[in-house]
Amino acid sequence: MPQLTVVIPARNEAGRIGRAVRTVHEVLEQAQIGHEIVVVDDASSDETRSEAADLCRNFPLRVLSHAQPLGKGAAIATGFSASTGDQCAFIDADLEFPPALLVRMLRTVESGLAPQQTCAVGVRQADERSRLERLTSRLARGVIHYVAHLPVRDTQAGIKMFPGWFARDISTQLTEPGWLFDVEALLLARRRHLEILPFPLRQLRLRPRRASASDYLRSAAILVRLVARSRANLEIAASRESPPA
Repeated sequence: MPQLTVVIPARNEAGRIGRAVRTVHEVLEQAQIGHEIVVVDDASSDETRSEAADLCRNFPLRVLSHAQPLGKGAAIATGFSASTGDQCAFIDADLEFPPALLVRMLRTVESGLAPQQTCAVGVRQADERSRLERLTSRLARGVIHYVAHLPVRDTQAGIKMFPGWFARDISTQLTEPGWLFDVEALLLARRRHLEILPFPLRQLRLRPRRASASDYLRSAAILVRLVARSRANLEIAASRESPPA
């Protein structure tokens, strides 16, 4: 069993996915971390899958595919389900978030008292994107923090690490296939009483933002639904644990 599984969700990432696999492998190899990489192609219309598959003979890599596009969250869940690592992480294919952070996350989690009860979450402290992108991102993060009351203010940075057992367990429970996958996963981690550790990072800007204003509006309704369901589940669990009067 490898120390770490790294899931890379990919949709139309031809020209980038090869660099992502090589960079993640080199970073982890240099740190002497036993690892596997799982690329999940979310029904790309370009050469993403074949470009990734060409690397399988040279890297500890598996490539999985969706027959139709299901969303980033669904791709991560597919990768989590197939993972075998003690810890399981995901990172965006464009590498706007630093792969070297995976090493620091793993070392910190493994050196703690409860590595199988600890999650690591990238939190943006610096951001090289345009002023408009930074502003809308801050607003979205503020809304999510206000509504979800999670212990980190930034839930949407595309690099996170979970205990392997937890990642595999929740892969069949997650209902959000899109960008708010992160929020649902962290809500489930809180429900399981896992510790959530923030790790500061700098986000690069390697391509234009792909989310539109309508995407943000749709996400707001999904966020309310996820939080409402999470609170209902917490109340049910609390009532079951309460001693009879």
